Amino acid sequence: MRTVLRIPFPTLPRRVLLGVVVLLSANLSLAFSHLAPQVKWPARTVATAVPRRRVVLARSRRVTVAPPKALAARTAVPAPARTMEETRMLTLEHGAFPGRRAPDALVYVPAGIDPAQPLNVVVFIHGWNGCAASVSADVPTECHPDGTRRGPLALVSQVRTSGAAAVLVVPQMGLEARSSDPGRFREPGFFRAFLAEVLSQMEPTLGRHRVEDLGRVVLASHSGGYVTLLQVLSHGDVPVDEIALFDSLYDGSDRVLAWVADHADRFDPASARPVRLVSVYRGGATEASTEELGRGAVEVLRREGHPEWVLRRRTEGTVTAAEAHAPVVLARVPGNHQQAVRWNLATVLAGAGMPVVAAR
Repeated sequence: MRTVLRIPFPTLPRRVLLGVVVLLSANLSLAFSHLAPQVKWPARTVATAVPRRRVVLARSRRVTVAPPKALAARTAVPAPARTMEETRMLTLEHGAFPGRRAPDALVYVPAGIDPAQPLNVVVFIHGWNGCAASVSADVPTECHPDGTRRGPLALVSQVRTSGAAAVLVVPQMGLEARSSDPGRFREPGFFRAFLAEVLSQMEPTLGRHRVEDLGRVVLASHSGGYVTLLQVLSHGDVPVDEIALFDSLYDGSDRVLAWVADHADRFDPASARPVRLVSVYRGGATEASTEELGRGAVEVLRREGHPEWVLRRRTEGTVTAAEAHAPVVLARVPGNHQQAVRWNLATVLAGAGMPVVAAR
């Protein structure tokens, strides 16, 4: 027969037992709290105070709980007061030649642009045997991983040197092609759709801008890029404040002259939004077309009472700072075909009437 040993256990009041359980629970929570994952919430980026919940445990230990997700989602990162320098390659639905082995546009943003102000844009259309990447660089650069190095025009460096508060946009035209084909820019309104998509993709850097709210729009071309320039000028559906041709006016002087006639009153530097025309040339076909353009421009602006607004220089020399401020600049320049851009673009942009970037 088994004997059962019974040990008496003192009977405690229920209130005392409940106090013991609560005390043990609090001590266990404190003892093992170091094993819980430590979540670090990002610092808030707005000055508005976010309410926090507090949970009080035994011994009045306070634990901070993160704000609700719905409230935290409303905190926004403010846009920078001034831009940082940035170069981006964009793939677009509205590229001139979609589906090529290169991006559809290069965009350069100088440091110091105020995103809250109207955005000034320089659209530079390259010519034959190149790409947006190579003409923007300072040294020969491949247009795609399997490509050969192509000659540079130093577009980014020259925009930076000019000090102009303007964004450079270089559309990708024929990729390493011996062609002046404007691609989809021949379609009415396509240039406007192209610019609108560029502005949309650059919104994180530049803030929100619309084509109709842009500041000055400079339309520039080199070499065979003049064909696209003329297409954009005719039916791009974007008002152009300045045309700049760099050894590029091989033909079409009559179409440029029509633009001059349509904007004759705005060549006055004192007008609310003045326009400007620049054509630099080295000789041959670009010289002949620029001479024809010059004769027509003098006659058009003579009717405005100011034929002196046309500066025509036939002696060879780079564009000077004084010349760059003339309403119409038609000048012979030295150097080779690429140096017509490399030696003159910065000076031309500095005289384009755009604000200067703020020093950082």
